[in-house]
Amino acid sequence: MRDIDGKLSFNPSVPQEWKGYRFKVNYRKRLIDINVSPETVEYTLLEGEPLAITHKKSDIYLQKDLSYRVSLRPELSAVIFDLDGVLS
Repeated sequence: MRDIDGKLSFNPSVPQEWKGYRFKVNYRKRLIDINVSPETVEYTLLEGEPLAITHKKSDIYLQKDLSYRVSLRPELSAVIFDLDGVLS
């Protein structure tokens, strides 16, 4: 968690031995609940005005009492299919 140019930014991960973790953050008169599991992270604005945050490099707009869930699974950037058994 970092404050980058006045915007709260997250890049969560979970150690392999853990099942997950959860914490709350007070940030500029807002209370945010962050629940991290090995596969997802869930952000919930519990108190305060709506807030834009950054998850990795994507912007997320949090509204009170609404949860926003993001996958922590790596995204595929390319897939190679080898249909004939020969790569060239």
